[in-house]
Amino acid sequence: MRTKKNLWKLFIVLVVFPLSTDVFGNRSETSYVAKWKGNAQAAFSITIDDNGNGDSRNVQASILEEYGIQGTFFIITEPLTRYPALRQMFLDIFNRGHELGSHSVTHPRLSGANIDLIWSELTESKLFIEELTGAPCITYAAPYGDLTPNIIEVAQELYISARGINIGINEIAEGNIWNLKTAPRPTPWDAGVTWTNEQYLANLRQYVEDLLTVNGWGIEMWHNLTNDPNEPSSGPAINETVFRTFLAELTSDYGHRLWVAPQGTVARYYLERQDTTIEILALTEDVILLNLLFDGDKAIFDEPLTVVTAVPEHWLSGELTVMQNGKRLDSDYTIDVDGDKPCLLYDAIPDGSTISIVFEPNRGDLDYGVSYLAKWKNKADAALSVSFNGNGIGDNSGLTAAILEEYGIRGTFNPITSYMDEGIFLDIFRRGHELGSHGVSYTRLIGASMETIVNELTESKQAIENLTYSPCVSYTAPYGHTEHDVEVVAREIYLSVVGDREGVNAIADANIFDLQIGPVPPYYDDPETNWSNEKYCAKMSEYLEQVIKAEGWGIQVFNNLTPSGEFNNGLMITETALRTYLSEITNNLSSTVWIAPQGVVARYYLERQETTIEVLTVTGDSILLNLLFDGDKAIFDEPLTVVTVVPEHWLSGDLAVMQQDSLLDYYVEKHETEVRLVYDAMPGGGVVSILFEPTYNQR
Repeated sequence: MRTKKNLWKLFIVLVVFPLSTDVFGNRSETSYVAKWKGNAQAAFSITIDDNGNGDSRNVQASILEEYGIQGTFFIITEPLTRYPALRQMFLDIFNRGHELGSHSVTHPRLSGANIDLIWSELTESKLFIEELTGAPCITYAAPYGDLTPNIIEVAQELYISARGINIGINEIAEGNIWNLKTAPRPTPWDAGVTWTNEQYLANLRQYVEDLLTVNGWGIEMWHNLTNDPNEPSSGPAINETVFRTFLAELTSDYGHRLWVAPQGTVARYYLERQDTTIEILALTEDVILLNLLFDGDKAIFDEPLTVVTAVPEHWLSGELTVMQNGKRLDSDYTIDVDGDKPCLLYDAIPDGSTISIVFEPNRGDLDYGVSYLAKWKNKADAALSVSFNGNGIGDNSGLTAAILEEYGIRGTFNPITSYMDEGIFLDIFRRGHELGSHGVSYTRLIGASMETIVNELTESKQAIENLTYSPCVSYTAPYGHTEHDVEVVAREIYLSVVGDREGVNAIADANIFDLQIGPVPPYYDDPETNWSNEKYCAKMSEYLEQVIKAEGWGIQVFNNLTPSGEFNNGLMITETALRTYLSEITNNLSSTVWIAPQGVVARYYLERQETTIEVLTVTGDSILLNLLFDGDKAIFDEPLTVVTVVPEHWLSGDLAVMQQDSLLDYYVEKHETEVRLVYDAMPGGGVVSILFEPTYNQR
């Protein structure tokens, strides 16, 4: 028995900063993005300017690595074009996890330069670094600290942050990332000012303490090292003892309070956090579902954000799993800013994919959650496609499409592209029908050269795609010629091919590059051999019975339509016969046979073959699963029908089926031993969540 369920309304909660609302007793839905990665109090970046001497930058990078730190190396790109060893050294530094930022092409003073020079210096250095590394170059350090309004305006078009040389703390509330300040150092650069090791370290320690107090972002700007332990530090060179001592303190003394990362990484986090909203999808006793919504360029902004989510206190006593799009995330506990609520910390990508927090995710005593894919859409017993070949006479194809639409059917129309009426067929496509290929010129391909076969199949496909701006995935062979060479070429560019052999395509062994078709009258207009309307419809009905019995895929192919007449041949079907056939399949077989265009059925068939269901978690009030599929999403976009076993008592309350943040329609099947939910979900489209008695807030 199938029972249609009314879907409940889902209310969306958008949260950026903490807010607390109790849902069940001590349940809070508070979720927010931490100011800095790992919920640290402050952030810190080590930046090193210029190209150094010899392998000095490689030495500095190696010292950073000793302390587990990745830094940002701001390089002058013009020398790298002349010295391959220098270029290779910086590429090696990048490959070891450090960031390469732009310090211009030639290190000029740009404060008084014309706009063309500014653009040239900032653009060409960026492009050079991106070509060298194959990664976006997103940070800029201004030579001599020149960051005039003109320079900043150009930098904002090319980078996501720019560092100057002014000393100070970058406070998160100020939001100026286009003239980032730096930690204290001996200044001015060329006045011979020096600091002893003790002076330098004392100033840096105070800077970090001040940084932690205001939850800011600190940046150290260094150039060269001096390895004489007694030599004081100056603007051009820091004593290696200071360098190592400070790095050791950064990584050991401050613990989780300070997040140390390259400038570009911190800038990504800062900007993503500013523009990310948290969408609470649903809450149950065992599950919290949420999304991180961010519209920025994913090619640049790919830094995981630290999310803080309040959870019920009793969750601390059991197993807890955090997943994003079905993949487990590391997590830890903390106490929120009010000091009275347990919170979960985890890092997640702000890409809109579902984050699932699940309490007791794999209880062994639960006998539900089993899921499988239906053979055909809507759990139909069989599939049927209705196709029309050729261009028709006048608007014959358009009239045929209109008749199909009267019966709620969408078909596949296969024009011969060299002389198709583009207006008619584009209109047919826009009304929801599929356009497949029937060749360029209706050429007999048996015995044809490989060049002819390739041209016929590829050029017709391209013509359809140029017309519809949509993939053309179906081919019907002229004269039914699907011999070896045709199949070889078709496999490279189409999903399925229809030939001229009559028969049922059984799902277990179907060759979808030589699909069989339903009954066709003799092609010649001969009263002795033509089929009457009654005979044609009877044969098509018999064919459908065979398709249903085999649980297979039937394809009924027609050519032209004639509005009158009592007899049919292979080139012509009467409107009476067509309407009688369509009426039968829609009135009597609609719950038994899934009727869809050839390309849609082929997509379903192939997706089902390659999709694996991964049940992620099963709890007392939730089932989470993934449909794993690696195919080309630009072509394979057909939802699959999924069947999931659920407890019978779930039918007594609210029940929701979601994929990502979208509610899915479903119906219920009751059997003697189990209850099943049936719903359509997109393979590779994100986590499917089945929730019993979900709770949500209206704001």
